[in-house]
Amino acid sequence: KISPSVGVIGSRRPTNYGKEAAYKFSKRLAEAGVVVVSGLARGIDTIAHKVCLEVEGKTIAILGSGLDVVYPPENKPLFDKISDGYGAVVSEFPFGTSPRKENFPIRNRLISGFSEAILVVEAGKKSGTLITAKWALNQGKEVFAVPGSIFSPQSEGTHFLIKSGAQPVFSPEELLEFLGVQEKDKIPNLFDFGQAEATQEKLTKEEKEVLSFLSSYPIHLEDLLLQTDLPASEVLSAITELEFKGIVQVLPGNFIKLKG
Repeated sequence: KISPSVGVIGSRRPTNYGKEAAYKFSKRLAEAGVVVVSGLARGIDTIAHKVCLEVEGKTIAILGSGLDVVYPPENKPLFDKISDGYGAVVSEFPFGTSPRKENFPIRNRLISGFSEAILVVEAGKKSGTLITAKWALNQGKEVFAVPGSIFSPQSEGTHFLIKSGAQPVFSPEELLEFLGVQEKDKIPNLFDFGQAEATQEKLTKEEKEVLSFLSSYPIHLEDLLLQTDLPASEVLSAITELEFKGIVQVLPGNFIKLKG
């Protein structure tokens, strides 16, 4: 039996929300045996490929350059590992082709072509991700989009897709159901905040504010300090209390993430 495949695409500059959604969707799909297809670009693409490797799933990277020109260059280790038995790296461009801007819309039709469905995690209103979604519709593929904040520019593209007929998706299980993949190890709906709200009732105002900027994807302390309106001393105190309560985890290098 041929494994089903889903193209996971999105912004090169995702928010923490987008990073977490890309991680959770890609992880669940890979664990269920779904091949995750993406473009090896920075941001959502990189997260999608990496999490597949973490769970020993399969992934396909479609390049906008020749196979001997890895772009972005920092993804060379990722390129090598995918090539080394964890999937495939594909390009229709000749060796020596540099990653020119005009190559990527062409590349995008292959991402949708290799996929049974497309999942758009985050996209701005002028994102190249929308080109992939258009290719998918022209090829008769289903397009799914993760809803985001109405205040986030990174969700303007996904909301446009939903208004245009894309299916809003709230958990990986919905994609698995569409693909006909049998459910196993069902995970909670990403938008089920009941438990989080119950936990937050026991937190101070400062702890709640700090927590609102955290996700399962690590954020550096300096970035967190820039995003909050709290004095540095209050942020540090809140992190200490949240860590003590078992809600957050402080990682080496001053990175912080939600625990679990």
